[in-house]
Amino acid sequence: MKRWNNICGLIFLWGVIGLIACNRPANSQSPPGGEKQETAAPPLTIFLVRHAEKGTDGNDPDLTEKGMDRAEDISRMLGAIRLDAVYSTPYKRTVQTGTPAAMSFGLEIQSYDPRNQDNLVREIEQKYPGGNVLIVGHSNTVPALLSHLDPAHSYPQMADNEYDNFYVVTIQGKAVKVVQLKMP
Repeated sequence: MKRWNNICGLIFLWGVIGLIACNRPANSQSPPGGEKQETAAPPLTIFLVRHAEKGTDGNDPDLTEKGMDRAEDISRMLGAIRLDAVYSTPYKRTVQTGTPAAMSFGLEIQSYDPRNQDNLVREIEQKYPGGNVLIVGHSNTVPALLSHLDPAHSYPQMADNEYDNFYVVTIQGKAVKVVQLKMP
């Protein structure tokens, strides 16, 4: 079973890398005349996930063993991509979900207030233009942030047992593209 999960994880990872590669324009193009023309800056890519499986004790539970495994899987899946920042709400379950990815890139987790999406998006766009950012949220805050980033579409709240959604959001200028993937 573990081997199957590793295979599924690799397939998922290559899909994510392919999505990013397809969304990143070349820095310059050479037309037939030989003069280079600059193209648009690369897009900002946001990887948006809900925290992994949590325990049932109290208002701020730790991740379960399955949740810790999922957090490690997220880190492995993002391992081939240059991650510039990891954002998390201040709850243990979101911090624990983002920690393996942050550690593998030598990053500190930056805390954000999910009630102030404007500030979060503005900060990420200013600090990491053309970068790759992981944001860890909750069943209600992930869809709310997706709707904020992509107001043309509606994103419903996640079910209590829904932990396998992995969103790749690319932002280039005013254009926003959201791709939803399912983690193994």
